[in-house]
Amino acid sequence: MYILMGVLAVGAAVATFVENDHGTEVARAYVYDSLWYEIVLTLTVMNLLAVAFKTHMYKRLLVFVFHTSFAVILVGAGLTRYFGHEGQVSIREGQTQGEVYVDGNLVPLPFSLQLQKFEMLRYPGSRSPSGYTSYITIYDKNEKHEVWVSVNAPIDYRGYRIFQASYLPDEEGTVLSINRDPGKEVTYLGYALLFMGLLLNIAHPKSRFRVLIRRINHSTIASVLLCGVVLHSEQAEASSLSPFIAQYLDDHREGSRELSEQFGRLMVQSRMGRIKPLDTLNREVLRKVTQSSSLYGMNHNQVVLGLLSRPNIWKKIPLIRVKSNRVKEKLEQSSKVKMVSFQAFFDTKGEYRLEQDVAQVSAMLPFERSEDEKEILKLDERVSIVLMVQKGTLLKIFPAPDDPSYSWYGFIRIWDHLSDDQTDALQDSSRSFIDAVFARNYNQASLHLEEMLHFQKRHGAEVYPDEFSITMELVYHHLNLFPKLMLIYLCLGFLGIFVAFYESLRQKQVCSWLSRSLSLCAVMLLIMHGTALAMRAYVSGHMPLSDTYESLIAIAFFSVAAGLCCARRSLFVSSSSLLMGGIFLFVAHLNSIDPEITNLVPVLKSLWLSIHVSVIISSYGFFGIACLLSFFSLILMAVPCTTCSISKQVRNLADLSEAYQILGLTLLVIGNFLGAIWANESWGRYWGWDPKETWAYIAIITYALVIHLRLLKAVYSEVLQATCSVLAFSTILMTYFGVNFYLSGKHSYATGDPILVPRWAIIMGSIVLVVIALAWVRQKRLGTRGRLDGVN
Repeated sequence: MYILMGVLAVGAAVATFVENDHGTEVARAYVYDSLWYEIVLTLTVMNLLAVAFKTHMYKRLLVFVFHTSFAVILVGAGLTRYFGHEGQVSIREGQTQGEVYVDGNLVPLPFSLQLQKFEMLRYPGSRSPSGYTSYITIYDKNEKHEVWVSVNAPIDYRGYRIFQASYLPDEEGTVLSINRDPGKEVTYLGYALLFMGLLLNIAHPKSRFRVLIRRINHSTIASVLLCGVVLHSEQAEASSLSPFIAQYLDDHREGSRELSEQFGRLMVQSRMGRIKPLDTLNREVLRKVTQSSSLYGMNHNQVVLGLLSRPNIWKKIPLIRVKSNRVKEKLEQSSKVKMVSFQAFFDTKGEYRLEQDVAQVSAMLPFERSEDEKEILKLDERVSIVLMVQKGTLLKIFPAPDDPSYSWYGFIRIWDHLSDDQTDALQDSSRSFIDAVFARNYNQASLHLEEMLHFQKRHGAEVYPDEFSITMELVYHHLNLFPKLMLIYLCLGFLGIFVAFYESLRQKQVCSWLSRSLSLCAVMLLIMHGTALAMRAYVSGHMPLSDTYESLIAIAFFSVAAGLCCARRSLFVSSSSLLMGGIFLFVAHLNSIDPEITNLVPVLKSLWLSIHVSVIISSYGFFGIACLLSFFSLILMAVPCTTCSISKQVRNLADLSEAYQILGLTLLVIGNFLGAIWANESWGRYWGWDPKETWAYIAIITYALVIHLRLLKAVYSEVLQATCSVLAFSTILMTYFGVNFYLSGKHSYATGDPILVPRWAIIMGSIVLVVIALAWVRQKRLGTRGRLDGVN
C-alpha cells in the first residue's frame, strides 16, 4: 500500500514540474492520463479494499464506509472517463449549431442550439467582466425551448449539461461547454459516503481521534492557555533637502492634516471598477512607492495631496524606495540611501535613465530575470505611479454624467465627457482646490473640496457607496489590525513556547496568573482578528478568501482558533497556534503580496468558493500546528538530558500532533472533494490536474501515509513519526506557496536556472534539518527506537 501510494504521489509531483517546462499535454500524456498511472490508481484502491476485508474493517462501520467510498468514487470516475464525453461549441448571435467539438472531432448532438443574444456585464467604468450570459433557443425535433446559461448557472437537457465557458474575442458570440456524465450519480454517492464516514468517525467514541483526545485530556503537559514596531528612519534623505523644501514639508505636515482626512473621503474608481474611498488608493500608492505607511511624518493622504499640488517640489524629495545597489549606482546615488527622488530617474537632458534597462528586462522571460532585473521593473512601476499622481490621471475621482458604463475619470480626461457648463464649474472648483493647496491655504481648499464631493454624489449616484460602507472601509484601513496582530501573536507565541519548555525541562510550573493573562489576551486577539476579517468581508462584498493575502489572513485566524478551541490543556498547542498565526500574518505582509481589495472574477461568484476554500485553509491551520508540535517534540528528543517527565511530554506531543493531523486531513479531503463538486457544477469537470489541486492531492496522500505510520510496528518510533510529521508540512507549503511562485510559468527547471528561495525560508529550513539530525543522533545514542506505548 505504501509503495503504491508513494508512486501515485511521486508521479503526480514529477508531472507538475514536467507541465511547468513542457506543457499540460505532455504531463497528461505521460502521467495523468497514461495507462500506467490508471493501473497504479486502480491497484491502490483494490489493495485498500483487500486490507479493509482482511482486517475485518467492516466491524467498524464508519471506518469501513469512508475507506471503501474511494472505490465507489473510482467507479464513478471510470464511468465518466470511458462512457461520458465533454466538448465545446462556439456560436455567434443568430447562428445555430448542432455539433460539438470533442477531442478535436465534431460529434453530433440530439438537438441544436441557436444563440439569440450574448450579454456581457462589466464592473462600472472598467473592462473587467462581472458576468456573462447566453440567451439560447434549444430546437429538439418539434420542440422549442427558450433558456439562458450564465457563469455558475448551467442548465440540464436530455442528459446533457450546458455550461457558460467563455466568449468570442469580439464579444458577439459565446463559447459553451457541453458534457454528458453517466458517472455523476455514482461519484456523488461516493462523495456522500466519504463525507459521512469522515465526519461521524471523528465523533465516534472508539475512533482513533477520540482515543487520542482521551489520552490528551488525562495528560499533565502544562497549564491552561485558551487561546516592536519597525520604524523607518528618513532623516538621512531629508537632511539633503533645501531650506525652502524643508520649510514647505513642515508647513504641509502641520497644516494639511484636517484637509487630508477630508481629501481621503472623496471616492475614486479603481482599475477594476470598484468605487472606494480615495484614502484607500492613497494608502496603496504610498505603500507601493515607499513600502511604508508614512513619509517624513506625513500620512498617505498628505503625501498624495502634495504630489498633486506641488509636483515641482515633490520631484526633488526622496520618496521612491530603491533596494538594489546596482540601480542606485546607475541613478548616481549613494549605496547608503534608502529612497531616491523622482528627478533622479532622469538625466540632465530629461531622458529616463532606466529606459533601456526596462526594455531589455521586459523582453526576458520571467524566470530569466535576476533580483536586480526584477527590481528595475518594480522601480519603473513606482516611477509611473508617481507620474500619474502628479498629472492626476491615476485619481479617477470625477464621474462622467449620464455615462451608461458608469466610468469615472481623472483630472485630464474628464473634460472630454462634460458639457460646457459642467466643464466650467468643475474646472473652477478643481483648479481652485489645487491652487489653494499650492498656496498652503488649506481652509479655502476645504471649501472647494466640498464642491468636488457634491459633484461626485450628484453625477455618480448610481454607484456611489452608502455612508456606512465608506466609514467601514476607512475604519478598517485606519485600524490596520493585521500587522499589529502579527506582532502580538509572535510575541505571545514565543513567550508561551519559552514557558512550556521551561516547565518541561525544569519540571516547574510557572505562576498561574501568567497563564490566565495569556489566555485572556489570546481570546481577545482572536475576537479582534475575526472582527477585522468581517470588516474586510463587508467592504469587499465577498468572503475574504479570493486571493493570496486574504487566504493567508484567514489561515492565520483558523490556526489560532484551532489551537485555542481544540486543545486547551496544552501550553505547547496554544502557543504553537499563536506562533503559527503570527507566521502566516508575517508572510501575508511581505512586499510581494498585495493586500488590495479587488472585485471578483465571474467564476468566483459562487457560494461554493466560500465553502470549498474556507474548509481547505482551515485544514492548513491544523497541519501547521501539528508541524510545530512535532518540531517541539524533536527538540525535546534532542536535548542531552532525558527524564521521565520529558518522555511523557514527547508522547503527549505525539498524540496532539496526530490528533491535529487527523482533523487537518479530514478537512483537506472534504474541502478538495467539495471543490470537485464546485468545478463539476460550474464548468463540467471534477478534476483538471492543475498544479494547485495536484499538490493538494499529493498532500492528502502524504498525510494519509504519516497518520498510518503507527501500523508499521517494525519500524515505527517517536522520532520517525515526528520527523515525517514535520517534513509532511512541506507538501502544504508547496501547495500554497510553491505552486504560486515556482509552478506558474515563472521558472524553467529544464534550463537549469537557480530557484530563488527567500533567505528566511532557507534559514528556517536549515534549523529544522539540524534539529531533526540532532534528535536522531540523540535517540540512537540512547539505544532505543522510542516506540510509543500502547500504539494501536
